Amino acid sequence: MKRIILFAVMVMGMAISASAQSANRNDYWSDDSVKPSVIVFSGANVLEPAPIYGAAVGLNCYFLRAELELGGSWIDPGATRKNLLYFSPSIGVAHTFAERYEVYLMSSWINWGYTILEGAPENNCGHDVFEKDMFHWRVKLGTNINFSKDKRWFVNAEVGYMFPKPTDSYHISYDNLSVRLGVGYRF
Repeated sequence: MKRIILFAVMVMGMAISASAQSANRNDYWSDDSVKPSVIVFSGANVLEPAPIYGAAVGLNCYFLRAELELGGSWIDPGATRKNLLYFSPSIGVAHTFAERYEVYLMSSWINWGYTILEGAPENNCGHDVFEKDMFHWRVKLGTNINFSKDKRWFVNAEVGYMFPKPTDSYHISYDNLSVRLGVGYRF
């Protein structure tokens, strides 16, 4: 994991350096090649009927996009509904066209809930235990559409699918196909 983070930081550094060298060009990317943004969103997990809400901090650098997402939802394992806070770092590619529309595809990890059933070897409680710390791989496809003249405010729409880890007779994993809408501000 440390190598992946180090690689991402190196790529961002090279892109920032290239941005500084191309400042004499007069196009959208050279005017604002490093673009941090903040997004507030809400939506739904379609496969486990539940709301999704949260915020994300993004950084675009030419065709690269990185994002840290913090959010919340709930999972209903049967007896009682369990609240869930999640964290998801993402990295991927983005493309802007017509200086107004941006489309991105990202890969990420997300912590999501699962249940350890009563008979599991690691469960000594005598009842099912809901946990929130299993990490899953996720892909996201989204778009940002600028709606202000200064290109700072935008609408965000995104679809993300989490690939649940395989379950066995002692564990239950929950699905996540999220659809979200939000509003963002680019600095």
